Amino acid sequence: MKNNIIELYDIYEPTLLPLLRLKPLFALRTGIFSEAERVLLKLKSEQTKDTDLLDIKNELKIHISRDENFYKDYLHIHYASLETTSENYISKNYINIKAKTSNIQPTQPAELIANIGKNIQNDVAFLSREEFPIIENPEFGLEGDLTDLWIASSAKVSPHAVIDTRNGPVIIDANVKISAFSLIRGPVYIGPDSNIDRVFIENSITGKHARLGGEISNSIIGDFSNKHHEGFLGHSLVGDWVNLGALTTTSDLKNNYGKIRLQFEQTNFDTKTIKFGSIIGDHVKTAIGTMLNTGTIIDFGSLIFTTVKNEVYYPHRKYYSPFSWGSDVQRYKFDRFTEDMKIIMARRNEKPDKRILALIQQFFGETN
Repeated sequence: MKNNIIELYDIYEPTLLPLLRLKPLFALRTGIFSEAERVLLKLKSEQTKDTDLLDIKNELKIHISRDENFYKDYLHIHYASLETTSENYISKNYINIKAKTSNIQPTQPAELIANIGKNIQNDVAFLSREEFPIIENPEFGLEGDLTDLWIASSAKVSPHAVIDTRNGPVIIDANVKISAFSLIRGPVYIGPDSNIDRVFIENSITGKHARLGGEISNSIIGDFSNKHHEGFLGHSLVGDWVNLGALTTTSDLKNNYGKIRLQFEQTNFDTKTIKFGSIIGDHVKTAIGTMLNTGTIIDFGSLIFTTVKNEVYYPHRKYYSPFSWGSDVQRYKFDRFTEDMKIIMARRNEKPDKRILALIQQFFGETN
């Protein structure tokens, strides 16, 4: 029997909250894996052949920035992915939820983007060549070292695609499809079951079931999100179940090369960098031709399009509150939002968990 203490952190600058309304920071994919997944992989790697993961007792310490019930609910909804023994194992003995402490620096958006390449490179250590065999004579174009190329056996890459590993590894996970005329320049991770069509992507991370096209640079994209058409996404953080309409484009550099500031609610935050695009929260949708200024934040569940009323043009904002509707910031009606959410998820053979819907409904009421 082996005892382990697992420490996970959910302390972050408020600007990241649009990505974290339904999950803690340690569940956010920041490389090939999330921090929670890395902990489990390390535990597995430390075991002897005769030791089962279920025999390991873990004390889970979570450093928090919100009510502790949020974490308990999250663990109960997703505990299977954390590979713990049972709900009782989690709930009775091994959770130690700690309040935010003054010596822990909050994670900042620019920090996540700056660490994309490093995290991908470090996470490669957890991959197996049995699942990602070396392709001795690839039919597609390859620039760089074969040993930095990790393609799952079930992935399909067009002979007319080009993969470049000279600046870092490229990992293409199970059942990914890469179309002709795609250029993937590492470090890049493409999540399982994703379709990559005529894309140029570099130094980026995508979740599972992504649909991507156009130009993507220095960005993290969540699960089940679409950016399938032309348009530029740069130095940006995109949540789960996001749909970016054709030609949606993020600016990630000011004309005067000045430092970019973010606005969350009524507070401004300095990114300390001249390169930053947008933060686009879970379940956000943008209309065709949406143009987003540097440092735009779109919070959870919003539908963004340019509003013109009575010949009055409403320009895009720096911050959109949750459930925004249009550039003049009307409200997405809750029943309409949940109905749209179910229709969208059904297209991927998914449906929202009842507890997730209850959490969204509670959050919607709080934002009124």
